[in-house]
Amino acid sequence: GPCLEAALSRIPVRAVMSGAHHRWPEFVEAAQRVGIRASLSVPLVVGGVDEEQELVGSLNIYSGTASAFDPFDEELMRLYSAAAGQAITNAGRWQHSRATVTQLEQALVSRSDIDMAKGALIALHGCDPQEAFAKLTVESQRRNVKLRDIALELLARLKASSP
Repeated sequence: GPCLEAALSRIPVRAVMSGAHHRWPEFVEAAQRVGIRASLSVPLVVGGVDEEQELVGSLNIYSGTASAFDPFDEELMRLYSAAAGQAITNAGRWQHSRATVTQLEQALVSRSDIDMAKGALIALHGCDPQEAFAKLTVESQRRNVKLRDIALELLARLKASSP
């Protein structure tokens, strides 16, 4: 129906059911059964000016009056869909930024744990920092366990064995 056409063409589609039966017979029949006489569908696009824009669907409004929508309504819906698309884009950016901050916070904690484990290996084996890190990474890869978890295990074993 008009919704898919608006999405595929990326332009608004105004439809009056009485004149659209040949284009979308199933849609028009279903719409008329529930009293819809006109519809306006506007594509919903997300992504900023510098980003690739992605179509996510269409916004649709319906009326029981055949003459309900005119070019002014179309322009209002176009503005509304642009604002909605920007809100969705901003929400995605915020979510991505929040995830990045969380990952950076985890990385800082992980680095601290790994540095303590490296220090313990240096003290125990008299190796340099690069050798200590290599020992941790070899064990991590051998067991397919995150490096931070290897470091925490080592620190826990050392703590349990200390007097």
